[in-house]
Amino acid sequence: MKNTGQLADVLLFGIALNAIVALLFLYGFNDFSICGPKQHYLGSATGTYINRNAFASLLSMGLILGVSRFAHPQFDKGFWARVCACGAIVAALLATQSRAAILLGLGIASICFAVSVGAGQRRTLRVALFVLPFVAVVAGLTAVSGRSVFAFVDLQTRAELWHQTLIMIADRPFTGFGLDTFPMAFERYHLPSLPVDVVWLHPHNTYLTLWSELGMIAGSLIPLAVGWVFLVLLHAQYPSANHSSIRVAAIGVISFASLHALVDFSMEIQANVFLFIAIIALALVECRSRSETPVEVENG
Repeated sequence: MKNTGQLADVLLFGIALNAIVALLFLYGFNDFSICGPKQHYLGSATGTYINRNAFASLLSMGLILGVSRFAHPQFDKGFWARVCACGAIVAALLATQSRAAILLGLGIASICFAVSVGAGQRRTLRVALFVLPFVAVVAGLTAVSGRSVFAFVDLQTRAELWHQTLIMIADRPFTGFGLDTFPMAFERYHLPSLPVDVVWLHPHNTYLTLWSELGMIAGSLIPLAVGWVFLVLLHAQYPSANHSSIRVAAIGVISFASLHALVDFSMEIQANVFLFIAIIALALVECRSRSETPVEVENG
């Protein structure tokens, strides 16, 4: 399909527009929210979302898509537009102060950038480019250094929540408790070791959500399907002469979503799922179209 690159750019610029709106809401309109007066995440960019982590996941996937589009040769007619879009997305991503999304987003985006730009380049340049993920992780840690102080305490709370959810899953390992029933069903398993004044709507782990609501068998179907698509894209991307920036983006987005789902529920938000599916769909279309036509290195 000849228009996959254009459709990818439409997604990128749409996410960049969301990033710009979020920055305007935060800095231009005194932390404004279209959902009403902010009660949570004051001082953090949330855009049109309520939860900053979910919004940061959208931005991270957009950033991975954007930097993957810098394929060789770089200076095509949309290069500088993509640079500006990625710059806006990075600024908004850092403003969310979402620790996991920032670290995973910047790290995976740097790897995707190195793969796309380094395709067909000399080995020295490829090695230099692969230093980027480490630089990005350090930059991300610096950006959220204030919140990183509480990371250990937050992780202890999450670990206890996951432990209690596993006890819940063990009671109904095959049938689960039903879709969207976690908040109600978890009340039976909510022990005093977790704050008792909090209603836990999610286990902050998408895999545990699926298993607790659908059971271990049905709840594993979606992760297995995503894993199969990941292997298909990886196999299609492996030959160096068959480089595709959109496939690189899809592989990066799957990696990000799979890892971030271990510590949060951002991929249970519909807008994030739609973007996730759209990027993967574009990559799968490219796999089919490229298998039917001569292979060329993509120009971005």
